Amino acid sequence: MTSNLDWGPFQKWLFRFVVIYVLLYILPIVWLSMLLGYTEPAEYQSSVLILVAIRVGLSIAGATIWSFHYKNAEPHPSHIYILTLALRSFLFLTMMTYGFAKVALIQFSEASLIQLVTPVGELSPMRLLWIYMGYSSVYQIFTGLLEVAGGFLLLYRRTTTLGALLIAGVMSNVALMNFMFDVPVKNLATHLFVFSLVLAAFDYKRILNVFILNKDVNARAFESPFQAEWFTKATKWIRKAMIGAVALGFIVSAALPLTSYSSKNKPEPELFGIYMVTSQEASFRENAWEYFVIDRYNQTYIRYKNNSKPYFRTLDTEQQTLTLKPQGTGSERFFTYMTNGNKLHLTEISEGDSLLFKMEKIDMEIFQLLR
Repeated sequence: MTSNLDWGPFQKWLFRFVVIYVLLYILPIVWLSMLLGYTEPAEYQSSVLILVAIRVGLSIAGATIWSFHYKNAEPHPSHIYILTLALRSFLFLTMMTYGFAKVALIQFSEASLIQLVTPVGELSPMRLLWIYMGYSSVYQIFTGLLEVAGGFLLLYRRTTTLGALLIAGVMSNVALMNFMFDVPVKNLATHLFVFSLVLAAFDYKRILNVFILNKDVNARAFESPFQAEWFTKATKWIRKAMIGAVALGFIVSAALPLTSYSSKNKPEPELFGIYMVTSQEASFRENAWEYFVIDRYNQTYIRYKNNSKPYFRTLDTEQQTLTLKPQGTGSERFFTYMTNGNKLHLTEISEGDSLLFKMEKIDMEIFQLLR
């Protein structure tokens, strides 16, 4: 990496702006929030925009002051090296995290039982996207491998530009889907896309010559501004550790779908399935049940004509009793049940009265969205 870049005043200012903005963005709080599962909930979107505006304002002010004090100074090679190293490290971490989540088939899942009987018009755009992505394991693994490949290429300076271009292509699609389907990680996806472009921009002349101008390019010399032996050894060991982490990621990703962690391998709970309500008390006509759904993870739903209500259940198979606790506000509901083949009768006990619901289990083979 050399300092003979022949940059003009604006390019120098832009470089300093990027350095400050990137350092502000990838402070430890961002890394920590990613590890803790930060997903930018919808109610925080305005706060995210305010935070971005603050970073931009501070970066503009910092770059202007920096440029005023060092008007004629060229960017030091160490500054360029640190910036590219920070971007490569940040992109590597995020690409591995999201890439292996897809390869292991844990980011998306196929439609849940209640979603199978929910009209498409009631699904949120994000939920529709999740069902679409979760339907095909092959497509999900393919998109994850692209993210992993892009991150892996960043481990070596010789392949950094290729990795940055690959990540830019992948993340442009991800960011656009996040905006169009209202997925609450727009901020992160956009930054990943922009940061990958910043990495590629250091080679923009070579990229233009190869892909647009059809000109020859010379081999690029890679020289570290830090020549201390300890630094060279440290970077080699860190790279080996990262390669080991990638290998471990592939092993874990291959093993997870075969373990009980995967919902496919979890045993079906008692009464598991979708039941179509065939008969109920006349007093329930205004708020009639259409489906009764018992899913994994203790999830239970009552599907009405225009909405669904989720419950947690407590099932006593010996006494044949069922208790439903609303996921939110509301009172518990108590039932006794009786089964006969694919038929289920629920009797609700409420204020000394009993209400009978007759229902029939639906054959899951009719749902084409189930693999």
